[in-house]
Amino acid sequence: MSSASQYFAEKYPWLTRTRAMAGAFGIALLIVFIWPRAHLVSEFIIVTAIPGAVGAILFGLTYWSKARVQIGRWKLRYKQVRRVAGIVALACLPFLLMQRASIYLSGPRPAATASGEHVYTLSYFAMAHLEGDDGHRVEKRLITALEGLDRRLHVTPVVLDRTIAVAGRAQGFQHLEAVASIKNEAVGTLLWGGVKGAASPAVGPLYLTCLFYRAQFGGAYLPVDFKLPELPVDELALVLQLVVADETARSMQVWGFKFGDALEPLIKQVRQMASDPHRASGWSGDTRARINLAIGIALTTSAIELKSEDSFHQAISYLQATRTDWTREKDPLEWAMVERNIGFAVTMMSEINKQPALLKEALTHFQGALTVYDSHTDSIDAAFVQYEIGNAFKGIANGEAGDDSLRRAVECYRAAIKGFEPKKYPLTWAAANM
Repeated sequence: MSSASQYFAEKYPWLTRTRAMAGAFGIALLIVFIWPRAHLVSEFIIVTAIPGAVGAILFGLTYWSKARVQIGRWKLRYKQVRRVAGIVALACLPFLLMQRASIYLSGPRPAATASGEHVYTLSYFAMAHLEGDDGHRVEKRLITALEGLDRRLHVTPVVLDRTIAVAGRAQGFQHLEAVASIKNEAVGTLLWGGVKGAASPAVGPLYLTCLFYRAQFGGAYLPVDFKLPELPVDELALVLQLVVADETARSMQVWGFKFGDALEPLIKQVRQMASDPHRASGWSGDTRARINLAIGIALTTSAIELKSEDSFHQAISYLQATRTDWTREKDPLEWAMVERNIGFAVTMMSEINKQPALLKEALTHFQGALTVYDSHTDSIDAAFVQYEIGNAFKGIANGEAGDDSLRRAVECYRAAIKGFEPKKYPLTWAAANM
């Protein structure tokens, strides 16, 4: 009876041991190139990079006379040490080089601004380790989902080696820790929280803290960080993809970068999930509202990019649907955030489609949000809304006789200026002063 090695030698005479090792080496390099940020690949790179670096250092030292003398004292031949060290370096370091090359090639490309200037843009999305996430199961699933975002958005997800504890702590302290982590790591958005505070199979509570222009998701700063809907991990991954993609796309719009229809496939998938009665039947009103909010905001962002009136109408429809679950009496700050987003969508539709009459409708939504913020003494939100109301009055004044609307616009801009610190909000402060 022939052994397994004899069987393969007879069956595949061309498959020598050298060729088999070369093939395995090539396949490993290909895997590293295709999935450079995968968890197992990262661990493999660490395991191979250490001996590879040691081998490269030893290889170089064998050309130094003093090192050769020391090698001889250890009763070793320097040429043999050089050969072994060179083999180890050549076998291990290519994986590190391949990973770096893949990350570089899949990294940011020059993006064209509205003026035609080409500038590099990149959004680092960070995730802290999630409290109660045994084996980092949820973390790995969410990071993998974010790695699959459209490359036009240039999102690079990273994991921070820290956990922001949720249980037994005031959320104000959690928020400050999240903000400090963002500033220390120079990232744009941070996901943090725990996974065992929601009823199974959903995970949560998870929060997003963002320091992009206009601060928080939805263009509104809430006393708490934006809470993601509590969903099973696969559904949560899809919603997270949409939220992060939209957050990045909106920051690109602020600076004049183009991203085309990059949001459209994600919007379609989340809309299909939201319209599936089998999935949605178990959702709470808050979860449903947060999903509708995410869809509405993303539709607005895409509508601005694609100049699509139909997308604006769909966005407004989804945003209005959130008010079924978030009422002014029960959820005033969330309701105000929705009103602001409806007002913003109507304003942008008015600008793109040259329909100044819509600005009066937008004005109603902004003024409704302002009453909530004034009653809750939210000075930053109130200042932003005053600025938005000023813009609406300014647009209305362009199509009206007399200067009443223009005077009211000036009053709103002055009120907005009082609420902005020039160092923290230089762009909006300057725009309100112009």
